[in-house]
Parts: sequence; C-alpha cells; structure tokens
Amino acid sequence: MKELLKRLSEAKGPSGGEEPVRKVLQGELKPYVDKIEIDRIGNLISRIEGREPDRSLMISAHMDEIGLKVDYVEENGLVRFLKIGLIDDRILAAQSVEIVTRKGGITGIIGMVSPHLLPPGGESQTVPYSKLFIDVGERTRKDVEKLGVQIGDNIVFKRLYMELGGDHVVCNAVDNRASCAAMVEMVKLVSKKRPQHTIYAVATVQEEVGFKGIGPAAYKIYPDAALVLDVTPVHPDEPKPKVQMSAGPVIRLWEQSERQPYDGVIADKKISESLIGTAERRGIPYQLKVASGVTEAVKLHLTREGIPTCTIQIPASYIHQPCELVNINDIKNTANLLASFVSSYK
Repeated sequence: MKELLKRLSEAKGPSGGEEPVRKVLQGELKPYVDKIEIDRIGNLISRIEGREPDRSLMISAHMDEIGLKVDYVEENGLVRFLKIGLIDDRILAAQSVEIVTRKGGITGIIGMVSPHLLPPGGESQTVPYSKLFIDVGERTRKDVEKLGVQIGDNIVFKRLYMELGGDHVVCNAVDNRASCAAMVEMVKLVSKKRPQHTIYAVATVQEEVGFKGIGPAAYKIYPDAALVLDVTPVHPDEPKPKVQMSAGPVIRLWEQSERQPYDGVIADKKISESLIGTAERRGIPYQLKVASGVTEAVKLHLTREGIPTCTIQIPASYIHQPCELVNINDIKNTANLLASFVSSYK
C-alpha cells in the first residue's frame, strides 16, 4: 500500500492535468477489471461485471490535486501565478515548485521580499498570492519563455514522500490519492470473487475546482447506489477532535457546506447502515461524522432521477498543503470496508 501511495503521490496531477495520475491508476486497475475506459472529460471508469449485471454500485475518488497556474511572465523573468483550488496564502511563500511545460518540468521557488527589507512588523503579515512570484533563475521574459514556460502551464509543489513513526506517511496530494489507493486495493480484493452487483470504480477529474468530473461520470453510469471516497481534515492538537487518525475510515451521515448552507447531502440510510453493519461484523474500525464540509456526493446524488449516496472519508492532517499526512492503516481499513460492503450489499 505504501508503494502504491508513493507512486500515486509522485504523479503530478492538478485539476485539468490529471493524465499522469490516470496512467498510474489505469495500469493498476486494468488486470483486475472487465472493462476500462476514459470518458470525454477525462474520468477513468473501470468495470467489474457482477452476477446481476442490471444492478450496479459506483465507487468514486477524485484524482486531481490543488496546484497553481502560470498567469504571465514579467519582463524581469518573474512568473506570476493563479491558484488551482483552495490554497491558503500562508503556505505559499518559500515553497519549491515545478512548472509543468511541454518541454518538461522547470524548477522554481516562490519568492517574497526578505524580512530585512520590510518595515517593522511586516514580517508577521501574510503576503497575498497576488504579490508573490516564482523565480526560475532567469532574468528576462524571453529567457523564461525559451525554457518552454507559457501562460496556462500547470504548477505543482515539489514532490515529497516520507515515512514517519506509527505507520504515518507524509506526501503530496494525500487529498485524494489516499482514496485512489484504497479504491485500487478494493478492486483487487473484489475481483477475486465475482460480486453480485456490477462494480464501477471511477477516478474523477477536476474535483478541486468545483466537482466537475463526477456529474458526467454519474450521468453516464447511473448506478443503483454510490459511494464517494475522499479525505477529511484532522488537526493533531485539536482539543476535542470529531474524528481521529488511526481510528479507521469515517462514514459521513450528513454533509453541509459552511460557505453555502443549502449545499449538502444526507447519506442514504440503507447504505450507511449497511456500511456500519459490515464494519462491525468484520471487526473493521470506523468513525461517524456529520456536517462540516462537502464532497462530490453533493453533485452525484442529484444526478438524473437521483442516486442513493454515502461518503467514506480517510482522516488526514495538513490537507491542501504540500506535506499532507495520513496513516497507512486507515487506507487499508477503508479498502477492506469497501470490499466487504460491495461483496455483500443487496
């Protein structure tokens, strides 16, 4: 599992540029499924034929990550950028990045004014991303363009992978490569015995910029039921955390956006109760959570005439940062719960 997570994390795939991630997933899934395809928008859709082909379950996990995009290059060679997805300006300054060009990757750093040159108190202020820039070492726009940098190029954070104590792993894009890894492992487990339902394992695109991929995939498949896989934030020094790392996957009973109060989804009761029952019968640790944030489920469950939907999330820390942290056992337990659920769901 660690090796799979490492390869998925090292694949650079910001929203709209998911091809490297899709290739890894396609290679992992192809030997275990009956059919695999890429739809018009870029979603990877794999299928395991069930004993009852007219009944289907869809398991989805978005494969894109947050990132940046080249906005323009100044005459002095500094590269200005925009943000792809929700990124806190506080974590941007002094980061190492790679501009993904047609000629290959170009390394750079996100620079800001040295504290020695700031007025008193200035060093404690967050610099907005619009005031930051990427320095690739060239000092004219012409020389930067010779490297292949152009407007619209994607930018990713420097790739990082470290194994910490207690089976914790730090790497890029745990959101949502951890879920992709769990989905792959689920497919491998389920493929050993033909399931009752036809199973669709879907890796979706452009989740970080507004859940763009899930709608077309759900419309095409229109399953009888669906599970959305994602991560959920856990901060290690939170006094009374609602969920914890190393305590198993989180079954979401209700999702609601803090920014849009009417944007949410109540989990299908049959699915959530089946997930809980499966976990308890199999001795798989699990957690429950309500509200606080939304996933692709908000778009999926209203597709066509409606799709019964529930979300499973993997606890993770430092989400939407270049050093996201996850416990490998939470990924394994998520995969085991998924495999047991899809094998027994009626």
